[in-house]
Amino acid sequence: MKKAAIFLVIVLVIATTYAYFAKSTPLLPGYHAFFYTPKKYQKVVLQVQNNQSPEKLESNFKKLVPYWYGTRWSFNGTTQKPGDGSIACGYFVTTVLQDLGVQLNRSQLAQLPSEQMIKNLVSTEDIQRFNNTPIFTFLYQVKHSGKGLYVVGLDTHTGFILNDDSGTWFIHSSGAFPFCVVKQEASKAKILADSRYRVLGKLTGNQEFMRKYI
Repeated sequence: MKKAAIFLVIVLVIATTYAYFAKSTPLLPGYHAFFYTPKKYQKVVLQVQNNQSPEKLESNFKKLVPYWYGTRWSFNGTTQKPGDGSIACGYFVTTVLQDLGVQLNRSQLAQLPSEQMIKNLVSTEDIQRFNNTPIFTFLYQVKHSGKGLYVVGLDTHTGFILNDDSGTWFIHSSGAFPFCVVKQEASKAKILADSRYRVLGKLTGNQEFMRKYI
């Protein structure tokens, strides 16, 4: 009887842990082997690159990025295949942009400090800087800046912010648990909240970025 109770407790702990982290990233076995495979990803890449327009930027991004969820993070990760190998935060940003059809040097841009990377993507008028700003103030400014796709640079990290009808999301290759590409509610993302310095570049509607994209 005691063994059964201990087994039940272990199962409940595992199930609760899984349910919590499944909100941020797919942990299902076979996610990249059966559902979001590298082979399918290449087909989607071709589809979005053949369907480029300013109005399609966010929808195309949403088609690509689920393939990356759960891909392992590493500081030196450079994979171009979701679910295969590992990817650093900067390479995640530049690889997704490249696969969207943006004209850029993936490796060179990924190795720049995040603020410099953003300055290479968008023009000055769509770059905002926040120094020691509380997360709720930062997110208020994101919402005030409008719906769309952003790149954000932090103290030692970078990723995307997507502000859409469903909320404000931080999508990044996380060097903290669970050490993979995740989609998190921005208000609950500890890495985003803890950063003292944030640089925000809005991709949507920026003319300089659109010249690279179209």
